[in-house]
Amino acid sequence: KAQLKAWSQQEVCPLENPNVQNAEESDEMSDETCPRRTVFYRAVQACDLDWDNSNLKAIIGRGEKEKVNKNLTWKEDVPMAAARVDALRAHGYPQEALQLAVAVARGLKEEQL
Repeated sequence: KAQLKAWSQQEVCPLENPNVQNAEESDEMSDETCPRRTVFYRAVQACDLDWDNSNLKAIIGRGEKEKVNKNLTWKEDVPMAAARVDALRAHGYPQEALQLAVAVARGLKEEQL
């Protein structure tokens, strides 16, 4: 994580969205409202993924007590949720990945209502 942060602070590191650089150069936004997000921003965030949430465990069927309600939702930034789904699938948990993907879709649908 420290190495990713160090690389992302290098001036030559590409930005996640080059259009943001134009906004940073203008005086309209401060550093707090428009941070310099490099291509490593999501990777740094992924280093802090936590799998100990009881709702998350219930969704993927790994909780100590199974919840009866199968209409659980998971609300998280889509890229982070997608990283969780991909991690489950890549490590041999396709059923759990599907359950989490469905819960994420339910959460997105709930936010739209």
